[in-house]
Amino acid sequence: GERSLNAMFTELYGSFSDLFHYRVKAPFTLDQFTAAGASLIEGIAMRHGFNDHVKAIERPTGPDGTAEEWTLFAIAFEAMFVGMCEPINADNPFADLSRY
Repeated sequence: GERSLNAMFTELYGSFSDLFHYRVKAPFTLDQFTAAGASLIEGIAMRHGFNDHVKAIERPTGPDGTAEEWTLFAIAFEAMFVGMCEPINADNPFADLSRY
């Protein structure tokens, strides 16, 4: 079951990478990115019911710096993404991650 789930998410993340014109940075692999993402999901899911720190956090990421609510998972996934991925065309990235 674990291999099947990993294969499904690897395909999903690969499709998102293609869609948003990003790739996993060397020396990482897409399988490693998927494993890290799954570990993050499992860890936060285990803590959700009894940890008061797993809640929405306001960040100035909206238009003109307006506050938007982010989950702790989304913040952690963003950090993982920035650390492990890069735009295929650095001069013209699809998603603007320059503020982070």
